[in-house]
Amino acid sequence: MRKKDTGRIYAMKIIKKANIIERSEVEHTLAERNVLAQLQNPFIVNLKFSFQNPDKLYLVLAFVNGGELFHHLQTEGIFTEDRGRFYIAELLEALDCLHKYNIIYRYKKLTCAHLDADLVQRLEAGEHTVRLHRTYSSLRFWLM
Repeated sequence: MRKKDTGRIYAMKIIKKANIIERSEVEHTLAERNVLAQLQNPFIVNLKFSFQNPDKLYLVLAFVNGGELFHHLQTEGIFTEDRGRFYIAELLEALDCLHKYNIIYRYKKLTCAHLDADLVQRLEAGEHTVRLHRTYSSLRFWLM
């Protein structure tokens, strides 16, 4: 979508409220929105704003136009060691940011890692996260 006053392009996630209620995902969806609103990190797809009407919720996210990391890996077959290290480092930075907020990323597919126009990796965090209400030592246990 393009914002009228600035001309900036954003991605929009539209969620039907009836589907959320039907699947008993009200709490999960609110948590997703709150997680996205809280995170500001160059390696995570950021929520820019959100709004709703009587039927739908709208999450407006940064537009990441470089494609999925998985697509690039499929196309190229293999990354150089340096490029692989670069993407792993970006992924670790994103995960570190999530963990600082006691959030665990539970979705490990390359289709949730996107590249922007400069080929910087951005992790799609929202619906794939779980907030923990535990101490750091418990968090370490979960990650092992």
